Amino acid sequence: MSGVFSEARLDYSIVPSARQVDDLFENGDDALLLTDTAGRIVNVSDEWVLLCGSNGLPERTQQGSEINDLLHRVRHDGCPRSAVVYNPHGRGFQLKLDATIVPVAGDDGAVTGFLTRLSPAP
Repeated sequence: MSGVFSEARLDYSIVPSARQVDDLFENGDDALLLTDTAGRIVNVSDEWVLLCGSNGLPERTQQGSEINDLLHRVRHDGCPRSAVVYNPHGRGFQLKLDATIVPVAGDDGAVTGFLTRLSPAP
């Protein structure tokens, strides 16, 4: 994958394991979205659907979506990132959200995807 971070630059001490992510989806109450290394949606939490009004990235088909841009930066350099983003709800109104995206590691330590967590921003 051209332009994607090298494993040498990834700090594995801050990367959740796939098991930890599964636990978050099963027992958490956060708005979560999991993508694979190519950026394809693997899983979304019920809270994500409530908060965003959709089963995925609301602006997925539009270039320049703030969440997509943040995901692209994390995929490129492997560093977790947080930002306040404005994202349209599925019903058409804008939401101001805190977004955090982190790489996720498999049992062998290799990056298997990226976890996005959203919460309402103050």
